[in-house]
Amino acid sequence: MNPSNSSPLLFLGAPGLIGSHVIPTLRKGGLTVLAGSRRGVSVGGAPGVVVDLRDPESLARAMRVWRWLAW
Repeated sequence: MNPSNSSPLLFLGAPGLIGSHVIPTLRKGGLTVLAGSRRGVSVGGAPGVVVDLRDPESLARAMRVWRWLAW
């Protein structure tokens, strides 16, 4: 399976050390990436999405948007 530009990848914990390095590389590779975090901040040019794993409703909202998940 290969994520395509039409299937957004939601990267959880995006503002962290790994996300801040990996997200720009994924975007340069042509992937559509959403930066998931509790605050919903943009990372490496990827738009921020509010996702709090302790809040089932925020997770449900994010699940309507993404097809691929990286954690």
